[in-house]
Amino acid sequence: MADNVNCTNLAGAGDGIDCAGNVTVQTTTTVDAFATRTQTSTNVYAAHDTTAWWLNRPATTTQTGSIAWAQAPLPAGSTSKTLTIDYGYGTYLAQRRPDWIKQTSSGDGYWRQTRYTYDTWGNTTSEALFGSLTPEASSLLSTRNYSGSDGYFPSVTSNALGHATTAAFDARFGAATSMTDPNGLITSTV
Repeated sequence: MADNVNCTNLAGAGDGIDCAGNVTVQTTTTVDAFATRTQTSTNVYAAHDTTAWWLNRPATTTQTGSIAWAQAPLPAGSTSKTLTIDYGYGTYLAQRRPDWIKQTSSGDGYWRQTRYTYDTWGNTTSEALFGSLTPEASSLLSTRNYSGSDGYFPSVTSNALGHATTAAFDARFGAATSMTDPNGLITSTV
């Protein structure tokens, strides 16, 4: 019998799927006349929260890609790269959203972290990117404000430079009725 909390003692263990149906390992191989490309993704999930029924909260994803060149454009040989993705939960755990996602590349010191904030409905209200070896290090990517008491529609969206686009929506159909871009140009529907 399977241990539904830890996903142990499963029949067919090692097949790349855990007891909650989460993909734990997936490998894709592509072969052509020039090279064989292989990408493997390994997913690690947090312990299952059976009280809140959150069985698929990602903790870490590791992606390894390799290319084995058969001929030109490069001499025969292979290259490999590994990217590790970590997920951080805290403030927004109840909304099943990560506070941050950090990507770290093996061997070259590259990393970047995207931090998120959310409103009470779980809508993303801001995204900020921090990192090394990236031109957008330590920058705010975007902000969003949602209108009304229901949190369905973004009324103001701003980019990293603070350029804002405002919008009005018809709640009956979920369609935008008016949008004003950062230059003051208005587009409206009849």
